[in-house]
Amino acid sequence: VDAGLQCDVRGLRDRASARGLRLGALCECLAGEVGPLGIQVALIQPGVIDTPIIDKNRPIAADTNYPNEIRLRAYLGASRDNHAPASMVAEVVLSIATGQQTTFRNPVGPDAGPLLGWRGSLSDEDWIASAGMDEDSWIGGMAQLGVDVRPYLNVTA
Repeated sequence: VDAGLQCDVRGLRDRASARGLRLGALCECLAGEVGPLGIQVALIQPGVIDTPIIDKNRPIAADTNYPNEIRLRAYLGASRDNHAPASMVAEVVLSIATGQQTTFRNPVGPDAGPLLGWRGSLSDEDWIASAGMDEDSWIGGMAQLGVDVRPYLNVTA
């Protein structure tokens, strides 16, 4: 399961993203190696899944100079409004295990596909530059992905 997707959001970078990228690359290599032997490798890429872990975030320091933490919290809160239960991931795992689903990449949840599509549409340079965009541009970009982060940033329209 590639848990990195939920943090690969415009302006957000963290260890989970790097871990997810490494896992994705490993799965691609593994699929190429064992595919000729009749072994299927499937990469499950969940978006934000409504689990109790989101409630365990510590408060953000009032004097933080790191806006990406604020953006991450806003994105998680807004995405959680989609109420994607963990059972969605379980259903995909089951469909892969039973042979009903045979694709390599398997996005799960309402935000997974749009995020993967958006990242795939950018050059590496544009992706890196997106971390420094201003707040209004970031909010607009999230809206294009179908996520209204405004209520979670305490920003007025």
